[in-house]
Formats: sequence, structure tokens, C-alpha cells
Amino acid sequence: MKIDLRSYGSASRVMLLTLLILAMPLAGRAQAPVAIGLAQAAERVIEANPLVLAAHQDVLASEKQLSRAWREYVPTITANARYSYLDDDIALTVNPIKVPLPPAGITINVPPVTLLDRSTLRADVTATVPLFTGFRIASGIRASRHMVQDATAQDTLAMQRAVASTLVAYHQCLLADRLVAAREEAYATVTAHQHRVEALQQQGIATQYDRIRADLALSEAKKSLEESRNGRLVAYSLLKKQLAYPDSVRITLTDSLTYVPYPVDLESAIVEARGARPEIRSVEEKREAVHAMSNAEFGKMLPQIGAFARYEFIEKSLTQLDPRWIVGVSASLTIFNGFKDLAASQAYDIQEEKLNNVGDEVGNSIALEVRKYHADKNTAEQQIAAAETSLRLALEALRMADLRFSTGSGTSLEVLDAQTAVVAGKTSLALALYNYRTATIELTRSVARTDALFRGVF
Repeated sequence: MKIDLRSYGSASRVMLLTLLILAMPLAGRAQAPVAIGLAQAAERVIEANPLVLAAHQDVLASEKQLSRAWREYVPTITANARYSYLDDDIALTVNPIKVPLPPAGITINVPPVTLLDRSTLRADVTATVPLFTGFRIASGIRASRHMVQDATAQDTLAMQRAVASTLVAYHQCLLADRLVAAREEAYATVTAHQHRVEALQQQGIATQYDRIRADLALSEAKKSLEESRNGRLVAYSLLKKQLAYPDSVRITLTDSLTYVPYPVDLESAIVEARGARPEIRSVEEKREAVHAMSNAEFGKMLPQIGAFARYEFIEKSLTQLDPRWIVGVSASLTIFNGFKDLAASQAYDIQEEKLNNVGDEVGNSIALEVRKYHADKNTAEQQIAAAETSLRLALEALRMADLRFSTGSGTSLEVLDAQTAVVAGKTSLALALYNYRTATIELTRSVARTDALFRGVF
């Protein structure tokens, strides 16, 4: 955009120039790309990923539930007020008393004794505290404590999965960059070859078929390059989503798609995973919580004992039978309620048995997962070695085909086929490196090496 300063006055030009000078560094900072490596990506996920933050909130909520369970022991104080209006005063009426004194006797009339006025206002404060609840409160606290540990395990699991997914997305971007670079190199090579075929055709050396074949190869190379660039845009958008960056932010990756040895012993990894995976700890904590809740339901069938105290504020509303204050102990026992509490306790017992079966299945699934990613990692290592050899062979074939075509002993088709083989070799090598590094990331997650995962593995 061009701004004609001559259309402004002197003061306006000075102010406009000042604003432009101040805005230039801000614009520069806004457009500067964010350089990020694997370790920085993992750190960013832990701090900003919405799924990780949601898991943190679950931990906080479970801690509040534990605090609430402890507060069952705290006395409950309630303020009560009530107003009543009766159809009449409640009074005690005494029949006339006749005293047999001569000559005619004496009759004594006793006025009615008012027990409760027609209009009555009462206000009091009542405090109650549990003394014995059949271990219901203690069981509730124990269940809440295990639910906190379960939420913590789920939080760790969410962080591990989010970091692993982000590291895989990071490598998808690295792979997309490698594919775009290979396609750009191929496009440049095919373009140069097409120009050379055009020149040789004018000299009568190359045929019309060679020209058509070169034009077709150039069109296919351009199409492949555009597809690779679109794939790179999608890969970077996914990475930004994982990192909680807006799509307008530009990202520069500082790590590269290279081979880094990562030896892992399979049997040791399985043992390590069984002892460290948060899923196993989560199932164990759920089982303990369910057992505690079963005890809490069973405790409802035991006597419930509590202490209470009440103090009346409006003394004039009290009858002669009402005390100003009272303290005491109450006890209650449910004789029969259709065995609802027993049924609830048995339902939790069934859930506990279910969690025992789930725990066995989780352990077997973890072992299978570790074996899978360990095998994928070893397979990818073999693919890397084969792809490197194949790429060296394709590069040498391209050099020889190009040399033969330059001397007139080769054809344009040989050069284009050799170039296609080079692109395929580079793609295969990039895919093998991607498969190796992503399998290593997933293997690290499946073994629950949290510290290595949070450092970016490589």
C-alpha cells in the first residue's frame, strides 16, 4: 500500500510518520516465525493443550470432592425461623372447683391457662455432629482419596498421549518438508531437462516424442509438487492445533528427520510398562475406590449416632413445657427399607470384580502394544538401510542417464525414469525415517518413560 504524504499537512505528516515507525517493529515481531524443537513442542503441549488442561481440571475437581468428604465430620449449624397462626389460643381449661363448706358450699372458678398463643414466632440455632456412622464417612474419604489418585493417573495419561500425538504431528511436518524438497528438486530437474530437450529439438537431435514426453513429465512434476505443498499445509495446521497456536502463526522446525539409535530390550520394556503405565494405576485406584464405596453403603445399615444442641432466641414464644436450650445424643437404626443399602453395596462388589477383569485385560493390551511398536521400530530400521542403498543407486542411475542423453547415446525417457526413481528413493527414505522415529515415540509412550517423552525423545 502506498501513502502519499503530500496530501497531508505538516503536523499530520509528522504524526503519520511517527505512527509508521512505531508500527514497523510490531509488524516485524508479529510476522516473525516461531522456532520450535521437539523438547519445546512437548513443553508447549503440557502448558497449553486444551485436553491436558481439561485433565488438570479433573484432578482439581476430585481434590474438591475429597475435601467435601472430610467435611462430613464438621458440625452442621442451621438457623431456623417459623411463624404460625392458629385458629385460637391453646389453653388448659379447669372445671370449677366446689368446696363443700356449710351452709351452701363455695365454688372456685380457675381461669384458663394459656399454653400457646394464637400467633407464635419461633427462632433457634441447631448444631449437629456425627459421632458414629458405621464407618460410612471414613469409607467415603477413602473412596475420594483413591479417586484423586485415579484422576492424577488419568492426567498423566492425557499428557503422555497429547505429547506423543504432538511429536508425531511434528514428524509429519518434517516428512512433509522432505517430500516438498524432493518434489521441488525433481521439478527443477525436469524443468531443466525440458528446456534442454527443446533446445536439442531445434538442433534436430531430439524428436517430437521426446518433447511431448518432457512436457508431460513437467506437468506431472508440477502436480506432484502442488500436492506435496498442500499436504504440508495440512500437517502444519495439525501441529498448530496440537500446540494451541492460532493458524496465523508461522512455525519453523529446528529438529530434522535423521536416524538416531534408540536401543530398547523388549522383555525389559514389557516389565517396565506393566509397572509404570498410568492405565494400570488408574484401574487399581478405581478398584480401591469402589471397594470403599461398597463399605460406605454397608455402613448405612449400622446404627447412626450423633450429638445435637439447640438454642431458642425468642423466650416469650416458649411455652412452659419448652426449654430455652437443649443438648443431647440421638441414635437411629434403619430396621427395614427393602434392602436398598445392601443391594447398593452388592452392586459395588460386582463393579470391583469387573475391574479385576479389566485390570488383567489392560496388562495384556499393554504388553501387546509394546511388542507392536518394538517390531515397527526394528522394521523401520531395516527399511532405512534398504532405502539409503536404493537412493544411492537411483542417484547414480540418474547421473549416467543424464550423461548418456547429453552425448546422444541415451533417450529422454531414460532420464525421466531415472529422475522418477530418485524421487521415489528420497520418498522411501523419508518415510522409513518417519516410521522409525514415530514408532520410537509410541514405544517410549507405551513404556511410560514420561521424562524422555516430555524431553522430545530424540
